[in-house]
Amino acid sequence: MDKTGHNNTRRLAIEAMRINRYLALANQGSRRSCEDLIRAGRVQVDGETVTDLSCRVGSESVVRVDGKIVYPDKQTIVYALNKPVRVLSSEADPEGRPLAIDYVRPLYSGHLFSIGRLDFLSSGLLLFTNDGDLAQRLMRPETAIDRVYTVETATPVPDEMLEQFSRGVIVEGIRYRCREYRRHAARRVSVILQEGKNREIRRVFSHFRIKVHRIYRVRYGSVTLGTLPEGEARPLTDEEVRRLQVIAGRKNRRPKPKSQDKPASPENPSRMKAARQVIVRRKKIVHKKPPGAATPSSSRNSSRPARQSGGSRGGRPGATPQGGKTRYRRKDPSHGSRD
Repeated sequence: MDKTGHNNTRRLAIEAMRINRYLALANQGSRRSCEDLIRAGRVQVDGETVTDLSCRVGSESVVRVDGKIVYPDKQTIVYALNKPVRVLSSEADPEGRPLAIDYVRPLYSGHLFSIGRLDFLSSGLLLFTNDGDLAQRLMRPETAIDRVYTVETATPVPDEMLEQFSRGVIVEGIRYRCREYRRHAARRVSVILQEGKNREIRRVFSHFRIKVHRIYRVRYGSVTLGTLPEGEARPLTDEEVRRLQVIAGRKNRRPKPKSQDKPASPENPSRMKAARQVIVRRKKIVHKKPPGAATPSSSRNSSRPARQSGGSRGGRPGATPQGGKTRYRRKDPSHGSRD
């Protein structure tokens, strides 16, 4: 018994972690959905309601959700199911149709998350896990995990259609593309997808007016269907779970292009631009003066009498005196303006 009087035999020796991760390990959902539980005030730690997402808990913490104590699972468990046709992949159905989760519940009493889905008329490999965070990472598009489907059709599948599918097909404004395909017979092919778009295969084949008889998934990532009978489930081995965790943990980052050394020559556009900016700033410093401001030359010559037109230097009548003041007047219309 712990200090609260509750059985502590299931408690694990874990390091301190954020509360949302603790709840995810306790099968309360993905980390993001667990954050919603925390914000809603449904989580208590050691008897106090917690709404701070930065709260950390450890082995000695007593965590409750809606008043019920929750514990993190000792290990990640994944089940493989050979889903039959006309079975839903969702957790509930208001119409009372059969659910895929019902085939796995006899093997595990806790909460399970489906890794991806299969539509109502498709069959084959469907995975379930008690680790909601693992399920979310595997289903992300950037993970780019392979999903292998076998398709059986009523009419032969043209090679041109498969080639176009591999390059990309736009159906109703959505682009569909298979990474690879393989022909087994004229009416039986396998395609590899890397995105879990809804009814992708059926939409593409219908776009080319090819009727589909059967679709079943034979591989998801590193897990294969094998000889698992229809309607039965099995737990994955530790090695199979480890491979899925490796796939979920990898990050597909695009390699950054190698930066090229900039030449020191004047032909470098960035340096040329900087030089032009310096020149423009210098011009602004010289010529940008408020109207009526006196120039240095005008202040020096203020005590001298003004020259008359046609002065002693033999200039013609109306000539402008020579000197630096003339250049300023020519470039700045605000100086020497005649109203």
